[in-house]
Amino acid sequence: MENNEEVKVTPTKKKGNGLFTLFACLMTAFIVVLAMQIGERIGKRIADEDRNPIVKEDKKEETKPEETKPEETKPEETATITYTNAKVVGNYEYDTKDATMSLELRENGLYIKSTNIKAPGCGPSTVGNYYIEGDTIVLNSITTFGCDAQGELSVGKTVGKLNGTTITFDKDVYTFKNKNLVHGETDKEFVNSYIYETIGQGFAYKNNN
Repeated sequence: MENNEEVKVTPTKKKGNGLFTLFACLMTAFIVVLAMQIGERIGKRIADEDRNPIVKEDKKEETKPEETKPEETKPEETATITYTNAKVVGNYEYDTKDATMSLELRENGLYIKSTNIKAPGCGPSTVGNYYIEGDTIVLNSITTFGCDAQGELSVGKTVGKLNGTTITFDKDVYTFKNKNLVHGETDKEFVNSYIYETIGQGFAYKNNN
């Protein structure tokens, strides 16, 4: 007789379904916990911002300092010299190839201008008065005489420019040498020797000839 034994097969499907269900529950719980933590953190952050609001700083445009322009340098002004008789007193010379021209200015306004030739002999001299206007000097001649000291009337006018220690007449530049007065120590001696006597000798000469 054949034994007909029934073979029972244990189904595995239910076991697999159980594992899946367990995994799904765990994942769901994990997601729920994670969501709760995230929500809690967001809630705390919102509450903190409500208590301590963040003040947004306005970005201000940076203002550049104004560029300062360098001050314009003005040319130094030349000090104006006030010329007076007392300041120009003295001897001035102008040298040429053949002679040395000398000009003596006296404080009382008288002058003598002489030509000292470099060859033997002597040149003419002119005597007169001068005056100053600003930087201009004007020589007014009275008499002229030579080696014979015979003065003759010589009325004329010569204009020059004062510039520090020089006096320029046209193109002739006379340079200051010293303050020594060599034509008479006093004004009286100067007038007697170079005006009164020379004119007198010139007048006498003319009358005798």
